[in-house]
Amino acid sequence: MTQVGYLRFFGGAHVDGVDVYVNDMLMVGQLAFGAFSSFRRGAAGVFKIDLRLSGGESDVNFSEMVSIMADTAYTIAITGSTTDLNIVIIPLDLRVDLHLPSLRFANIVADGRHGAVDIAIDGHDVARALMFGEASDNMQIMPGTYHAAAYNENAQRIAETTLKIEGATSYIAIVAGGGIFMADDSPTQ
Repeated sequence: MTQVGYLRFFGGAHVDGVDVYVNDMLMVGQLAFGAFSSFRRGAAGVFKIDLRLSGGESDVNFSEMVSIMADTAYTIAITGSTTDLNIVIIPLDLRVDLHLPSLRFANIVADGRHGAVDIAIDGHDVARALMFGEASDNMQIMPGTYHAAAYNENAQRIAETTLKIEGATSYIAIVAGGGIFMADDSPTQ
């Protein structure tokens, strides 16, 4: 039986769009800042990820080999700018029994002005000192509408958004470039 994993991309780079190639095949075209691609199911293994700026026959701006493990969903966040694209790999072990609905946060704010970030929901701290590239644990959250805010080390708000949580869903919210971007984190639903 083939072991499968899941892969998707998040546009966290400050560029007009990024084309994502997996093993030299276009997987996502023109991924915009703040956008999530859909999850793709595939055999576990090692894959080559190439990133190119959208809008022409540009050279590869970034290339890396990435291991995809079975029973794991990966959100690969694209970071940087036109001259220094990079990736942050955010895994989710699908074998963990999630208490749904659930929510986790990830920090890809890497502009040098902000180190760790703190996350609050409706004024209550839910993640403290989340460093660049880190994701919080999943937390159980009741369905509803919430105000989420991210704060830098000096307690200055750097991003905020309204989160709408529905039942029986796992979510990820990524802090990037002055915003908080949320998506369904359940590839098998």
